[in-house]
Amino acid sequence: MTQAATNASDLMVEMHNVNKWYGDFHVLRDIYLEVKRGERIVVCGPSGSGKSTLIRCINHLEEHQKGDISVGGVALTQDVKRIEQIRRSVGMVFQHFNLFPHLSVLENCCIAPMWVQKKPRKEAEALAMQYLERVRIAEQADKYPGQLSGGQQQRVAIARSLCMHPDVMLFDEPTSALDPEMIKEVLDVMVELAEEGMTMICVTHEMGFAKTVADRVIFMDQGQIIEENAPEPFFNNPQSERTQLFLSQILGH
Repeated sequence: MTQAATNASDLMVEMHNVNKWYGDFHVLRDIYLEVKRGERIVVCGPSGSGKSTLIRCINHLEEHQKGDISVGGVALTQDVKRIEQIRRSVGMVFQHFNLFPHLSVLENCCIAPMWVQKKPRKEAEALAMQYLERVRIAEQADKYPGQLSGGQQQRVAIARSLCMHPDVMLFDEPTSALDPEMIKEVLDVMVELAEEGMTMICVTHEMGFAKTVADRVIFMDQGQIIEENAPEPFFNNPQSERTQLFLSQILGH
């Protein structure tokens, strides 16, 4: 208890005994996860293992039924103000971009700072351009999402999240909908964010990214965290037979 209290200020995300069900299906089982500020976590595992549900519970896109979640010391409850407070500090990048097709790239990035943070349009546009430049796509600011490649759209989605100055970024399989040649441009941006010290939790099958960037790799199966470790021992000496099988399959391709 004393140890936890001492280190509490270092923790960005805390999940203690988190459980979730879809009807009778027990999708998350006794999840215990603590993520320090500046830490980069990669979550991997087979399809249906609960990876995406785990990170979507952090900002209440999915509701957990049992256990405790807090972000930046703020406990996640049913209180709408608490949920909004947490969402303001959490950026999220989805598999399928979730950009507004009828808004330009610039407008997609401006809308949250203007509506949520009440920034004037000029200030929001300047901020948006700053982050569009950051992800090397500023020249596309006046285009619409449908005019961009998948890799470009995903970089816009990352810029849009950064415009809210999040304390932690969640990535839900951000490259799985992309053509192979576009994956690198998105991963490069994510690597840069990691090098700048952004707290990141990333669900991905990009094991090269995990080896390069992650402080810890977490393997999930059937709603449970089966194994977690630093990349070198995780990949070179996995302890669980289930982890060994998964890695042999995914790294064998």
